Amino acid sequence: MDDKRSKMHGTPVSKEEVLADLGHPRGWLANSMKVEFRNRLCRGEADLDIAGIRGYGRMTGYLDHLRKEFEHPLGTGTGLIPPEDDARVLADAKTVLAAEIAKYEARLAELERSPADVARYVARMRHWLDLLEHNPLFAEQDPALEPIEELQELARDANRKRAEELVRLRDDIARYAALFPETA
Repeated sequence: MDDKRSKMHGTPVSKEEVLADLGHPRGWLANSMKVEFRNRLCRGEADLDIAGIRGYGRMTGYLDHLRKEFEHPLGTGTGLIPPEDDARVLADAKTVLAAEIAKYEARLAELERSPADVARYVARMRHWLDLLEHNPLFAEQDPALEPIEELQELARDANRKRAEELVRLRDDIARYAALFPETA
Protein backbone atom coordinates (compact mmCIF):
# COMPACT_ATOMS: atom_id res chain seq x y z
CA MET A 1 0.00 0.00 0.00
CA ASP A 2 1.52 3.32 -1.06
CA ASP A 3 -1.01 5.68 0.47
CA LYS A 4 -0.85 7.38 3.88
CA ARG A 5 -2.65 4.51 5.56
CA SER A 6 0.40 2.26 5.17
CA LYS A 7 2.31 4.55 7.54
CA MET A 8 -0.31 4.64 10.29
CA HIS A 9 -0.35 2.41 13.34
CA GLY A 10 -2.84 -0.40 13.20
CA THR A 11 -4.46 -2.06 10.27
CA PRO A 12 -5.54 0.11 7.35
CA VAL A 13 -9.27 0.00 6.74
CA SER A 14 -11.42 0.80 3.76
CA LYS A 15 -14.07 3.50 3.50
CA GLU A 16 -16.69 0.78 3.55
CA GLU A 17 -15.38 -0.57 6.86
CA VAL A 18 -15.40 2.91 8.40
CA LEU A 19 -18.96 3.52 7.21
CA ALA A 20 -20.05 0.09 8.49
CA ASP A 21 -18.59 0.79 11.95
CA LEU A 22 -19.48 4.47 12.34
CA GLY A 23 -22.57 4.75 10.18
CA HIS A 24 -23.25 7.38 7.56
CA PRO A 25 -21.64 10.78 8.29
CA ARG A 26 -25.15 12.32 8.08
CA GLY A 27 -25.85 10.98 11.60
CA TRP A 28 -22.57 12.00 13.22
CA LEU A 29 -23.61 15.58 13.94
CA ALA A 30 -26.86 14.61 15.66
CA ASN A 31 -25.06 12.10 17.87
CA SER A 32 -22.35 14.61 18.73
CA MET A 33 -24.93 17.30 19.61
CA LYS A 34 -26.73 14.89 21.98
CA VAL A 35 -23.50 14.05 23.77
CA GLU A 36 -22.39 17.69 24.04
CA PHE A 37 -25.83 18.70 25.33
CA ARG A 38 -25.84 15.97 27.99
CA ASN A 39 -22.29 16.87 29.05
CA ARG A 40 -23.45 20.38 29.94
CA LEU A 41 -26.66 19.47 31.78
CA CYS A 42 -26.85 19.87 35.53
CA ARG A 43 -27.86 16.72 37.37
CA GLY A 44 -31.61 16.35 37.43
CA GLU A 45 -32.25 19.09 34.86
CA ALA A 46 -33.98 18.63 31.52
CA ASP A 47 -32.63 21.77 29.81
CA LEU A 48 -29.45 23.81 29.98
CA ASP A 49 -29.00 26.67 32.42
CA ILE A 50 -26.84 29.76 31.82
CA ALA A 51 -23.67 27.87 32.72
CA GLY A 52 -24.43 25.10 30.26
CA ILE A 53 -25.30 27.48 27.45
CA ARG A 54 -22.66 30.15 28.04
CA GLY A 55 -19.98 28.21 29.91
CA TYR A 56 -17.53 29.60 32.46
CA GLY A 57 -13.94 29.06 33.43
CA ARG A 58 -12.60 26.07 31.56
CA MET A 59 -16.05 24.79 30.69
CA THR A 60 -16.99 25.54 27.10
CA GLY A 61 -20.63 26.51 26.69
CA TYR A 62 -23.03 24.75 24.36
CA LEU A 63 -23.36 27.90 22.22
CA ASP A 64 -19.59 28.06 21.70
CA HIS A 65 -19.59 24.39 20.75
CA LEU A 66 -22.41 24.95 18.24
CA ARG A 67 -20.70 27.98 16.70
CA LYS A 68 -17.45 26.05 16.30
CA GLU A 69 -19.36 23.11 14.84
CA PHE A 70 -21.09 25.50 12.40
CA GLU A 71 -17.70 26.41 10.91
CA HIS A 72 -16.92 22.77 10.11
CA PRO A 73 -19.80 20.39 10.89
CA LEU A 74 -18.92 16.88 11.99
CA GLY A 75 -19.27 14.35 9.19
CA THR A 76 -18.45 16.76 6.38
CA GLY A 77 -15.29 16.83 4.31
CA THR A 78 -14.33 13.29 5.33
CA GLY A 79 -13.96 11.89 1.82
CA LEU A 80 -16.02 8.88 2.91
CA ILE A 81 -18.99 9.80 0.77
CA PRO A 82 -19.33 11.29 -2.72
CA PRO A 83 -18.97 15.10 -2.99
CA GLU A 84 -22.67 15.63 -3.86
CA ASP A 85 -23.74 13.68 -0.73
CA ASP A 86 -21.19 15.62 1.30
CA ALA A 87 -22.64 18.91 0.04
CA ARG A 88 -26.15 17.78 1.10
CA VAL A 89 -24.88 16.70 4.53
CA LEU A 90 -23.13 20.08 4.90
CA ALA A 91 -26.25 22.06 3.92
CA ASP A 92 -28.46 20.02 6.27
CA ALA A 93 -25.97 20.37 9.11
CA LYS A 94 -25.69 24.15 8.67
CA THR A 95 -29.50 24.43 8.74
CA VAL A 96 -29.79 22.34 11.90
CA LEU A 97 -26.94 24.18 13.61
CA ALA A 98 -28.28 27.64 12.70
CA ALA A 99 -31.66 26.72 14.21
CA GLU A 100 -30.04 25.31 17.36
CA ILE A 101 -27.85 28.41 17.77
CA ALA A 102 -30.88 30.70 17.43
CA LYS A 103 -32.83 28.56 19.92
CA TYR A 104 -30.11 28.70 22.59
CA GLU A 105 -29.34 32.38 22.05
CA ALA A 106 -33.02 33.06 22.77
CA ARG A 107 -32.97 30.74 25.80
CA LEU A 108 -29.85 32.44 27.14
CA ALA A 109 -31.47 35.88 26.79
CA GLU A 110 -34.55 34.55 28.62
CA LEU A 111 -32.49 33.03 31.46
CA GLU A 112 -30.42 36.20 31.86
CA ARG A 113 -33.65 38.08 32.73
CA SER A 114 -34.34 35.72 35.65
CA PRO A 115 -32.85 36.77 39.01
CA ALA A 116 -32.89 33.17 40.27
CA ASP A 117 -31.07 31.81 37.22
CA VAL A 118 -28.49 34.60 37.29
CA ALA A 119 -27.91 34.04 41.02
CA ARG A 120 -27.39 30.33 40.39
CA TYR A 121 -24.91 31.06 37.60
CA VAL A 122 -22.99 33.55 39.74
CA ALA A 123 -22.87 31.00 42.58
CA ARG A 124 -21.42 28.36 40.23
CA MET A 125 -18.79 30.79 38.94
CA ARG A 126 -17.87 31.83 42.50
CA HIS A 127 -17.50 28.19 43.48
CA TRP A 128 -15.16 27.58 40.51
CA LEU A 129 -13.21 30.75 41.32
CA ASP A 130 -12.84 29.57 44.92
CA LEU A 131 -11.52 26.21 43.69
CA LEU A 132 -9.01 27.88 41.38
CA GLU A 133 -7.76 30.19 44.11
CA HIS A 134 -7.61 27.78 47.06
CA ASN A 135 -7.34 24.20 45.83
CA PRO A 136 -3.71 23.03 45.56
CA LEU A 137 -4.54 21.06 42.41
CA PHE A 138 -5.18 24.36 40.61
CA ALA A 139 -2.35 26.32 42.21
CA GLU A 140 0.13 28.31 40.21
CA GLN A 141 3.13 26.27 39.12
CA ASP A 142 6.74 27.21 39.79
CA PRO A 143 8.66 26.97 36.49
CA ALA A 144 11.97 26.98 38.38
CA LEU A 145 11.14 23.53 39.76
CA GLU A 146 10.97 22.02 36.28
CA PRO A 147 14.21 20.41 35.06
CA ILE A 148 13.68 20.86 31.32
CA GLU A 149 13.17 24.13 29.44
CA GLU A 150 10.10 22.75 27.63
CA LEU A 151 8.48 21.90 30.96
CA GLN A 152 9.33 25.33 32.30
CA GLU A 153 7.63 26.86 29.27
CA LEU A 154 4.57 24.65 29.82
CA ALA A 155 4.42 25.78 33.46
CA ARG A 156 4.63 29.44 32.44
CA ASP A 157 1.91 28.87 29.83
CA ALA A 158 -0.33 27.12 32.39
CA ASN A 159 0.18 30.02 34.83
CA ARG A 160 -0.70 32.54 32.11
CA LYS A 161 -3.88 30.63 31.19
CA ARG A 162 -4.84 30.32 34.86
CA ALA A 163 -4.37 34.07 35.40
CA GLU A 164 -6.48 34.84 32.31
CA GLU A 165 -9.18 32.45 33.54
CA LEU A 166 -9.25 34.13 36.96
CA VAL A 167 -9.61 37.57 35.36
CA ARG A 168 -12.43 36.37 33.06
CA LEU A 169 -14.24 34.73 35.97
CA ARG A 170 -14.01 37.83 38.15
CA ASP A 171 -15.21 40.02 35.27
CA ASP A 172 -18.13 37.70 34.50
CA ILE A 173 -19.11 37.48 38.16
CA ALA A 174 -19.09 41.28 38.46
CA ARG A 175 -21.05 41.70 35.23
CA TYR A 176 -23.71 39.15 36.08
CA ALA A 177 -23.96 40.17 39.74
CA ALA A 178 -24.61 43.74 38.56
CA LEU A 179 -27.68 42.57 36.60
CA PHE A 180 -29.55 41.83 39.84
CA PRO A 181 -27.66 43.40 42.78
CA GLU A 182 -30.25 42.14 45.26
CA THR A 183 -29.33 38.51 44.51
CA ALA A 184 -25.55 39.00 44.69
